[in-house]
Amino acid sequence: MAEYIVVHRYTIAQEPDSLGTGPDAAGLFVVACETTAVLARATSMLVCQRALVNGVSGGVGTLLVQVLEGLSVRVTAVCSVQNAEMVKRLGADEVNSS
Repeated sequence: MAEYIVVHRYTIAQEPDSLGTGPDAAGLFVVACETTAVLARATSMLVCQRALVNGVSGGVGTLLVQVLEGLSVRVTAVCSVQNAEMVKRLGADEVNSS
């Protein structure tokens, strides 16, 4: 890791106060990268505008359900009973929990 780095000002964003400390923001970057990779592989399958997301209450799943909802994809989510309400608030159309 470099002590100093030069980047274009449009490639950075201020960390929201709600994230708390630096490591939380760094973790969000990793989750966002993985979510982008999942979407890139699944784009051809989204023609039907429906998706099943298994393990939706994890880092990638929570971001993925929000992105899919924003793309008007009908999301069926699979998660534990404890996380069902959170997943509904994130935008899942159907939640299967056990």
